[in-house]
Amino acid sequence: IISTSNEIKRECKPKAHTRIACISDTHGAHRSFFVPPCDILIHGGDFTNTGEPCVVEDLSDYFGDLLSHNTHASQQQQQQPRVKHGIVCIAGNHELTFQPDHYEKVHDTFHPPKRGGRLDDQKARDALTNCTYLQDSSCQIEDT
Repeated sequence: IISTSNEIKRECKPKAHTRIACISDTHGAHRSFFVPPCDILIHGGDFTNTGEPCVVEDLSDYFGDLLSHNTHASQQQQQQPRVKHGIVCIAGNHELTFQPDHYEKVHDTFHPPKRGGRLDDQKARDALTNCTYLQDSSCQIEDT
């Protein structure tokens, strides 16, 4: 909607547009964040507290839910997934397990033996699905 001061002038709906939503710093609470209907969702990192594989698995399941038809929505909303074309995700500084060389140096500080010990960093990285994970790379998402 285009407006000047408090008066709405007209609704702007271009014929060709891409709706992009961005979230970040969810730290395991991703299901409590509102994601508006969009074409592309970008998660800007810090989706865990310290790279926990179980949080990555749940995030991946959540991404799958956003990409699929929502069976709990109204009949009209069921026809389109919340995220239409794709999800792009990057790791933040809290995803320790996504940087194996760094995690090797710091795992005792963040995951000491008395609190369960070292996490399975490969399992954490492998658990991130239902999205395009970018690390020192780029991607192009095509309209399907």
